Amino acid sequence: MADTVDKKTRSYIISRIRSKDTKPEITVRNIIACLGWKSTWNRHDLPGTPDIVFDKVKLAIMINSCFWHSHANGGCKDKTKPESNAPYWRDKFMKVKKNDIQNRRALRAMGYSVFTIWECELRHPEKVAAKIAHKKLSLELKRASDIASMVGENLTSSIHYQRGTCRSMRPARPTDERKTSNENH
Repeated sequence: MADTVDKKTRSYIISRIRSKDTKPEITVRNIIACLGWKSTWNRHDLPGTPDIVFDKVKLAIMINSCFWHSHANGGCKDKTKPESNAPYWRDKFMKVKKNDIQNRRALRAMGYSVFTIWECELRHPEKVAAKIAHKKLSLELKRASDIASMVGENLTSSIHYQRGTCRSMRPARPTDERKTSNENH
């Protein structure tokens, strides 16, 4: 099927598409706000400029348009391929996919967990909220477990180090200062 609008109109339509503060992005931000969490948006210092980042647990969320990022889910109705100028669009979509893969690898190399939310998933915001909550909370539990094991290792090594010099782990008994002050009068 050929394009239904002329080149000038198509150019104008394409120019109006934003790269940040899109409706899907704002929807996910609202979901996160409803969960009571704070996040950072559009981190330009990270590869691929993740849409939402939870720095504490190193979680980067990418919110992808099904059209621009060629959503591979068979049930996605938003993924369409333009028929006019097909080689141009094929190359463009391949380049976007390649960049997505490179950015995800770079983020993982930096210690980030990368989570992708597709535009079509936002038809069911409660499912998206559950997915985000599950991912973030599992990373928080992992972080807490890592911290607990580090504290445990440090405590164990500290006890082994002090074993030769420490006689008792009980605190010293406090002295009764009232008796000594009454005896002086």
